[in-house]
Amino acid sequence: MIKSYLLTALRNLKKNKLISFINIFGLSLAFGCTIVAYQFIKFQYEQDSFHEHRNEVFLVTSKVNRHDIPELHGQVSAPIGKLIKSDFASVQKSTRIDFRSAAFRYEDVVFKETISFVDNDYFEMMTFPLKWGNVNRFEEDNSIILSEAMSTKYFGTDNPIGKQVSLLFGENQRVSFTVGGVFEKFPRNASFYLDILVPFRQLTFADPKFNEDDWTDTYAATFIQLSQGSDKENTMQQMSKYVTLQNAASPDWPVIEFQLEPLSTLSFRSEYLIGDISGGSEKTGRVVIIVLAVFMLLLACLNYINTALASGAKRLKEIGIRKVMGGFRHQLIFQFIAENIFITFIAFLLGIVWAITFFLPGFESLFSIGLQLDILSPTLWYFGLGIAILTGFISGAYPAFYISAFKPL
Repeated sequence: MIKSYLLTALRNLKKNKLISFINIFGLSLAFGCTIVAYQFIKFQYEQDSFHEHRNEVFLVTSKVNRHDIPELHGQVSAPIGKLIKSDFASVQKSTRIDFRSAAFRYEDVVFKETISFVDNDYFEMMTFPLKWGNVNRFEEDNSIILSEAMSTKYFGTDNPIGKQVSLLFGENQRVSFTVGGVFEKFPRNASFYLDILVPFRQLTFADPKFNEDDWTDTYAATFIQLSQGSDKENTMQQMSKYVTLQNAASPDWPVIEFQLEPLSTLSFRSEYLIGDISGGSEKTGRVVIIVLAVFMLLLACLNYINTALASGAKRLKEIGIRKVMGGFRHQLIFQFIAENIFITFIAFLLGIVWAITFFLPGFESLFSIGLQLDILSPTLWYFGLGIAILTGFISGAYPAFYISAFKPL
């Protein structure tokens, strides 16, 4: 029976070439937009999913009272990063991250770069594998870790491990470093990554006024990793003792409480954090993209319904013969909906072509977030089959019920 329906659908496509082209073309454009919207939302939900400890690693945040308005900030006072690991047994690892500008020099090649200062625990908390070298002596030696892009920029395709580079902070403070490691290419769905990593204690060279015990100072980010089975809420309550120390040092910047934001949701919730290290889209943007995709699909469905009703008169003889031969209305309805689903699946395949060749490159040219379409992804085809069935039913239900009601007598 299914084979018969498919053959009938193919014959009708050939018989009504213009109408079939209009329907498939309109649906394919809508599917192309929907595929990009689906890929964008999927990309947002999968940000930082490659981190092995993403559910145990948390960004320490501070809720600050600014003019009687609570604000959630992604930075906390400088001493917390050092104290929290020794104060709480639940905190297994911690790392502070801060940034400074410096002139990076290798031989005669000099560029101004952003330098990231991190603690040694960073490499165990974040899952960024090394392509070359290791981080075993990151703290002891004047070691420096580079991203693959930064390594290529200064050393080409050569292995730079052991080579000497220098950083010039300000006008006179020059420090020599040995390249100790190079990261593999960072995943596209990393919400943040660091290109040049230097031991945190070296921050004294970049900033002579640096004082890790100064409660009035803040770092770009402070991450902690809780041991398995530790209670996040309990750790947050214990951190209340830092509120008194913070507010005593900075009465004009009163902290209400310190909170913990999981790395697994950091990017997705970055719009609620002021000055956080992660980069993510706003909820409004995600909603707008979904609404546009749904609107395009509904518009294509309405167009399909109109053309199907307009061309339905051509199939009255077919319906009459089927009913005279003993066909039932529910069989005709099923046939028309099956034909519609077949047409929408063809449109979905064409929509993938539209997405790859037109919509996705256009989206990337505007936002440059590294969005790509993996046509071998099972989830894409599950989504495509589901959306084709849903769209085929929505667009074909009314014409199917309307045309199948024809009385041959």
